[in-house]
Amino acid sequence: MLNAAAHVLGPYPHFEDADDQTASSADCAVLDLNLGRGMDFEAAKMLIGKPIPVLFVTGYNLSAIPSELSHIRCLQKPTSSTKLVRAIAELCKGKK
Repeated sequence: MLNAAAHVLGPYPHFEDADDQTASSADCAVLDLNLGRGMDFEAAKMLIGKPIPVLFVTGYNLSAIPSELSHIRCLQKPTSSTKLVRAIAELCKGKK
């Protein structure tokens, strides 16, 4: 069993459900491209502007990601919990 020792804020089914303080206190964010209302990249744009590192986890083809966000690391679904935890650890290096 993998122990990541992380404190998870969320999950939030819609980005609007997370208040600004919650978003500001995050070390990093894991975002899906579609939470049931179609693809939305506003959360990613807002978070990287804070700056909060972002990781996309999606079943969509990577070509769905706009070019201005193509630098964001992306894991393809399905993925393993080990790969996800490693990606988050790499993303959050130096944040504490």
